[in-house]
Amino acid sequence: MLKTRQGRVRYQEDLITLMETLPRAHSQHDRTPGDGKLKLDNIDFRGADLSGMHFDGLLFDECDFTGANLTGTSFYKCGMRSALVNRVNADGANFINVNMREAQLKESYFIGANFEACNMLHVNMWDSNLNYATIIGNDMRKVNLRDCRIKHAIMDKNKLRGVNLRDVQFTWTGGIPRFFYDTKVNFEQADPEDWFYGYKLSAADGKGIYHPAIKYSVGKVFDAEYQDSDPAKRIPISKKYNSGIALAPLDWVLREWVLCGAYADYQCFRCKFQAKDVIENEGNTKFNVRKMEIVEQIDMAPFYAMLSEDIGYHTGGTASAIDDFRIAGNEESSD
Repeated sequence: MLKTRQGRVRYQEDLITLMETLPRAHSQHDRTPGDGKLKLDNIDFRGADLSGMHFDGLLFDECDFTGANLTGTSFYKCGMRSALVNRVNADGANFINVNMREAQLKESYFIGANFEACNMLHVNMWDSNLNYATIIGNDMRKVNLRDCRIKHAIMDKNKLRGVNLRDVQFTWTGGIPRFFYDTKVNFEQADPEDWFYGYKLSAADGKGIYHPAIKYSVGKVFDAEYQDSDPAKRIPISKKYNSGIALAPLDWVLREWVLCGAYADYQCFRCKFQAKDVIENEGNTKFNVRKMEIVEQIDMAPFYAMLSEDIGYHTGGTASAIDDFRIAGNEESSD
């Protein structure tokens, strides 16, 4: 049985039976009701398991697919205008030549999915995961991609004017303009001799937290091609063997410090470098340089204090009495 979004019964049969018995419309543009052809617009598919199914030329305008399983599902030349496709799992799904303008595809998983030759005008894809997706030849004008993950994807030959790209992660995605992800463009517009500042995080011994080949200290100039492990040996800059010295804005470095455990003895340095020494970006925000000079060490104490672990609660079932989660002395005062 298929019901409309308003709860009225449209078809007594299930979807598979309908697809096998009713005549199909010639295309998703055939929207005239009551002609005996299979029309699925305004149907409630919330939570339905449609995984692995193949839909060819069907009309799904204004349907509600919220929470549905669309894993490996194929939509070919279908109509999905103003459809609700929120919080779905559509990993590996195919959307080929689909008209989905003004649809909502929010908070959904499209990992490894394929979008090709679709009309996606004004589609809202906020906070969706499109890692490893193939997105080619679509009209994506005015699409909302805010907070989306589009890493390791192919995103080529799309109309993108008016797209909302705020806070999108484009790491290692091909086919898009460099300025969507490459921090280096900030420095390419500057005079090669201009100076800029970035920040470097090190462990307590002054060495890099991931590549401890250089020991950093204030007042010294560091060249990525000459490392402490073998000062007499030059290691040329290359993607395979030496990607340079990684720097980042202070907020990025502090978040990485928290990720590493927020140790009080870790060190953070403010560094200066010239535009000509910037090599490339490395992920979102971080970038690499050939050469830089450390001008000062940042006091980490204020940031360490912001991470106080005196939370005032017993956790994990350690309270001394049922529902007595607050530690004595930490109760909020009341007037």
